[in-house]
Amino acid sequence: MILERLRFGRGARSVRPAALRLAAATAVLVVAAPSAFAQITPMTTRDNTHRQERAQRAQDQADRAEKKAAESQGISLPGGSEIPPLEVTAAVDLAEVYTSNASGTTGGGGRSDFFTRPGLNLGLRANTARWVVDADYFLTGEWHMRNHRLDRINNHLNMLAQGEVLPETLFLDARAFATPAVLSRAGSLTADQGSYSSTNTRDTYGFTFRPDLRHTFGGFAQGDLWVAQSGMYFVKPSGGIPTPLPTFFQPAQNTNSTTLTAQLASGTDFTQFTWVGTASATDTFQETVWQKQRSAVANFQYALSRSFALVGTGGYSTYKSSLPLIKDLDGPIGLGGFRYTLDQTFLLMIQGGTQNNFPTYIGSLQWQIGPSMAFLASATDSVSTPQERVLGNLGNMGSTVGGNFYNGSTDFPFGGLGSPAPYGLGGQGATPLPGDMLSFDNQVSRYRSFQASLSYQVERTSFRLTGYNTIQNRLTQPIPGISPRTTVYGARFDASRQMSREMTALASLEGSRAEEFGGNDRILRASVGLRYRLSMTSSVYTDATILNRESEGLLGGFQNGSLTDLRVTVGIRKSF
Repeated sequence: MILERLRFGRGARSVRPAALRLAAATAVLVVAAPSAFAQITPMTTRDNTHRQERAQRAQDQADRAEKKAAESQGISLPGGSEIPPLEVTAAVDLAEVYTSNASGTTGGGGRSDFFTRPGLNLGLRANTARWVVDADYFLTGEWHMRNHRLDRINNHLNMLAQGEVLPETLFLDARAFATPAVLSRAGSLTADQGSYSSTNTRDTYGFTFRPDLRHTFGGFAQGDLWVAQSGMYFVKPSGGIPTPLPTFFQPAQNTNSTTLTAQLASGTDFTQFTWVGTASATDTFQETVWQKQRSAVANFQYALSRSFALVGTGGYSTYKSSLPLIKDLDGPIGLGGFRYTLDQTFLLMIQGGTQNNFPTYIGSLQWQIGPSMAFLASATDSVSTPQERVLGNLGNMGSTVGGNFYNGSTDFPFGGLGSPAPYGLGGQGATPLPGDMLSFDNQVSRYRSFQASLSYQVERTSFRLTGYNTIQNRLTQPIPGISPRTTVYGARFDASRQMSREMTALASLEGSRAEEFGGNDRILRASVGLRYRLSMTSSVYTDATILNRESEGLLGGFQNGSLTDLRVTVGIRKSF
């Protein structure tokens, strides 16, 4: 959030490991639902991320220089491992999969099938004093034994590049993703969190590119001027069985967005009272519609003590759309609240007021309960299209220097049914798609989201319990006979256990319920898996996943009834 710019002092490398884990998990939780501040001042979060990462990279470079100098004199320094400046990885994968409902059909009409899934994984990690690049690419194919109409190729990409083009003056931030996406949880589904309906599935691609020109006015302030170009594109897959969607449901269109932002933030001369002023203009164009947002906002923090501070946001915003809106969204922004920081292990922020002519309440809690346990919670409120929501998630994502952009293979950061990369190729690679699986259409909506997560980790065992709730209110002309309000809530439990040096067990269980399109659906998904390492470069794995959906009362042609799919996978992976 923008209030991260208003912290007292800067983080240092000497923070305890528990606090580092909390910070990383907090960034993940924020990604799960874009905050109201992301709407007021787009992409401000990343500016603070730049500072932290530059300080981290500078410290890494200094540590490497110190270590090299010490080794030249025969001195061995204690401490952590060195982060390599460049790391390229590659792996190939081959799996056989059984599915009890290959097409994801409701009502028992689906046929079982076997398919072969070859795959290729390429990874790149670059870490220098001025640049961080973190990228993973997964290419998989599926060749079915019985129904070759379901054959397909899948692309998964997670990419981040951040760095200084001109030292302390010009910075660059670029991010991109690719993944299959389900247009609606009310349509065709399969147990691997995808769909083999060519009408309910899209291959999605997105990016954001932001150069940032920065100038420091002594200790008084820091000024930033940036232009961000973003895009999200939907491609209908070549394979799959066509299953009709309701005529009123218009699949999401390709989107391009341009944001121009000028920002001035208080410098080191300010300690008790800190502030950030931002003026922003965003133009978003879809194939047949457009949205234009304008805002001028001031954020402040006034410290009453070392632990307690008053925080506030004031300004004015406008939101225009070529789609007729049922509510005027132009109006003042006024939010006030407090921030309580006990120490590095506890942070609570709460604000309330008005935004877009709606009563607005937002907040976040970060609590490191102990060395092995953390609790995180957030409440957000924003107005956007589904495409803007995804691009906001992509823009808010941060990186961990020398680590995976999306938190590795045993983390489950998004809570909710997403679209992960195959287990064998790096595990559950996350995407910026919202985990609640709300429909991808072209409507302007208000999203109010709440998420809470309890995580626990010891040497060989980790788990995370996540609860989430999203309320969507469509702000465009309502569909006759269908409520503009959609509610999704659910819970997910993920666990991993290293059984031995060679074997790791994984399990997850998730249940969710949605009330939309005049009816409701209930989805239950459970999976278990084993990974066995044959050598330093080879491993075998097996997974079993079952999905069951019960839906009733859905209008306009969405599938009602029972849908069940069981998938069993056996595979082998070789890395180089």
